[in-house]
Amino acid sequence: IDTDSYLTYTRVKPTYKDTEVAKIRIFGRDKYPKKSPTNLFPIETVKYLPTTTYYSVLDAATDEVIIPYDNIYTKVSCDPNGNYFNLYMNGLQPERLYKILVKAIFQDGSTVVFDNQYTFKINK
Repeated sequence: IDTDSYLTYTRVKPTYKDTEVAKIRIFGRDKYPKKSPTNLFPIETVKYLPTTTYYSVLDAATDEVIIPYDNIYTKVSCDPNGNYFNLYMNGLQPERLYKILVKAIFQDGSTVVFDNQYTFKINK
């Protein structure tokens, strides 16, 4: 994969309950998709991020790191539908806005941090 032309997007809900365990999906796709003779749109094609992909959670107001990157505990998982991670909301303070960052380390050794403003709020 060409790291310069790689994008991620996700389906983060705007709000979560403070007792919820959210399964947050992360999807990868080419920034400039190639034409294909199939009927599938390039966005619908599942592209997997590298196995060395991690997430971090920041306070959106102060950019303070709440959950730092970790090689074990914040590793992004994978299934046939794409990449995902489970986030326990009970460890986060309610009525705050949080931001998710995704860091991918590619096979060529390059590291890309995707900061696409994935924000969410915790409600009581």
